[in-house]
Amino acid sequence: MAWSSFLNRSATIFRRVLSRKSCSDCCALAQEEIAPSWDQERQIERLLELFYDEWGFGASQGVYRLSDALWLDKVLVNRQGSAVSLGAILLWIAQRLALPVVPVIFPTQMLLRADPETSEEMWLINPFNGETLRRAYPGGMAEGQHRAGGGTV
Repeated sequence: MAWSSFLNRSATIFRRVLSRKSCSDCCALAQEEIAPSWDQERQIERLLELFYDEWGFGASQGVYRLSDALWLDKVLVNRQGSAVSLGAILLWIAQRLALPVVPVIFPTQMLLRADPETSEEMWLINPFNGETLRRAYPGGMAEGQHRAGGGTV
């Protein structure tokens, strides 16, 4: 499935299932915090800081009902979910901000990929915690793994 189809289906699910207030609040807060004049690399870094550090989204912990980790309305309330549910919410917000973030889907896992226009790096983002692996394109150097708030892991 193409990523645009995935995002369109996600948007349909959001409209049907989620509280519009929750979705609009996340997008409105992100738009207030992320200046359009910033380069895309800084915008993506700030979105990851907001999503994981300030809003508290992350992997489901302890004993939980599977529906709480998968159903998007529950994930928005609990701020905990699976890689797919967290990734879908983050993708939806990134799409509204016109950021180049797409899903990379494996048989049992999902990662997010970001290709900022102003960077020679491709980022792979772990939807559970916002950690990134940044790899330079051929001819450049790999920088390693980063945390949304900065610093190399």
